[in-house]
Amino acid sequence: MVATSVARVGMLTALMFVSLYPRSVLTQVVPAVGMAPRVGETARDFALTSLDGTPVRLKDRLSHGPVVLVVLRGWPGYHCPFCTRQFGDYLTHAADLKAAGALVVFVYPGPAEGLNAHAQAFAPIKSLPDHFTFLLDPDYAFTNAYGLRWDAPQETAYPSTFVLNARGVVTFAQTSKEHGGRVPVADVLQAVAASAPSARPVVVAELFTSEGCSSCPPADDILRRLAAGELGDIADVIPLGEHVDYWDRLGWRDPFSSASFSSRQSNYDARVFRTDNVYTPQLVVDGRYQALGSNLEAVRRALTAAARYPKAGVVVGAERAGDAGLRVHVAVDLPAALDVHGPADVMVAVTEDHLVTHVRRGENEGRTLQHSAVARSLTAAGHLAAADRAYSATIDIPLSPEWNPANVRIAAFVQERGSRHIVAVGATGPGLPEAKR
Repeated sequence: MVATSVARVGMLTALMFVSLYPRSVLTQVVPAVGMAPRVGETARDFALTSLDGTPVRLKDRLSHGPVVLVVLRGWPGYHCPFCTRQFGDYLTHAADLKAAGALVVFVYPGPAEGLNAHAQAFAPIKSLPDHFTFLLDPDYAFTNAYGLRWDAPQETAYPSTFVLNARGVVTFAQTSKEHGGRVPVADVLQAVAASAPSARPVVVAELFTSEGCSSCPPADDILRRLAAGELGDIADVIPLGEHVDYWDRLGWRDPFSSASFSSRQSNYDARVFRTDNVYTPQLVVDGRYQALGSNLEAVRRALTAAARYPKAGVVVGAERAGDAGLRVHVAVDLPAALDVHGPADVMVAVTEDHLVTHVRRGENEGRTLQHSAVARSLTAAGHLAAADRAYSATIDIPLSPEWNPANVRIAAFVQERGSRHIVAVGATGPGLPEAKR
């Protein structure tokens, strides 16, 4: 249905750390010395010595592909049983890790005196596969620089695992303050696979909809199917249900509506489609194509057309900042081969699945409507200038108590400011981490 009037409306002594990328790329990317890298940040480069005395730099390992960085809780003269078990798990899955193209770097920290001899006893050099590297961290130079020092009697480092993609961006991170807090290699393999460039196209499908519009429920059902992956034969689809507010005055106020979504839809019409026909349910794909959201064949055609255009990936991570906040980490690295025109905005969307509304008035009076991928917020995290190819930042987003954290997803995408084309995208799976106490 057409709406005729729409608002347009520790200390470094044994190590010297260097930048992994040029200065222009590193803006807001590398964590400060003494802080562990988080998902979306670029891991700080380091140099340590291997068991056979060879100096090894992280950036040299990265030149061969993704890296799994494992920080052990080694203690000279006392071999932590959890470390032994963890190391054995990696040896058992060595072939799987090699098939995934991953290099594994173990860091063994401790006092310099006797560290080499104890490390040799823990991991005999002849038994290491060629894609495993065992490094020594005498006197905790690396451990301190990465903020992982477990400064207590008989302790060295917090057991930690990081997965870095080939560009050094952290795609998985876990640090435990318990001896047994180790990541199973099966989970590491999944993280390595997820960090690899996707062979499948990815598209963003924005549905402009309203609970006050009787034509919208069939489109909402299609969006729910997209969110469930039922129409993934064409591409991996990241759906966003953006409920407009211009139907609210006709008897039912959509609880998910926002004037900002109405303005976004009007902007698409004014700058991309130029039809002077703003309507619901409208599906906009990648800012390039539009279709009647309730017409499955038209939706499939728009998805197919958009899937032909390559995109870069966006690394997205999130953590709870208390009960009422969400801290989102975003990292973008646009390859030189990707055609990007002019400045672009970095957008972060928070969506929620499995929402149900009992409509009491308006065109859908008496109906029970089900929704998924409802956009709870859409925030501009920052922007890239025309010459920029990389961006990284952490933003805080309010987390409403009415949102169910188990059903929340986060998506981030890069959208050209002029054309409105989406050129890079990434998303998390459903569910937010527990709030830190």
